[in-house]
Amino acid sequence: MNQTGADVAGVSNLNKSFDGETDRTNRPLHTPRARSALTNEVPAALIARLPGGFAQPGGRFRSTRAVAQRFAVSDRTAHRLLGEREPEGRLQRRTAAGSGVPGRRVTLRSVQRVFHPRAKRKGSCGARLLEWVESAFAARGIA
Repeated sequence: MNQTGADVAGVSNLNKSFDGETDRTNRPLHTPRARSALTNEVPAALIARLPGGFAQPGGRFRSTRAVAQRFAVSDRTAHRLLGEREPEGRLQRRTAAGSGVPGRRVTLRSVQRVFHPRAKRKGSCGARLLEWVESAFAARGIA
């Protein structure tokens, strides 16, 4: 009988079966790895962005690729982490449309403009800025 070095050392039989059996140390063959510290921190950072005004109800949320780049994780990990926020009700995901924040989009109807009194002086930079802002709001129907 001709045996290889791996057979002699008893290594050839380890992890041979993929049907849920255990190896010779009685560990399951397909044990998922524990999450890294970074992967545990990312969900908290994503959740923190929601109520902080970075993503408004009815608006879009960061893409999988943007999350992966921002937190230096793989695209697959970013996809999984975003997917885990959906059952919590924090995100809505649609195929080929990305992730969105649940809720109705808020439409502005009026805005309070606060400028320093010097901005009302004719010809000042503040006066030109105030005029531009007011005309932009008026064009969009915002009082």
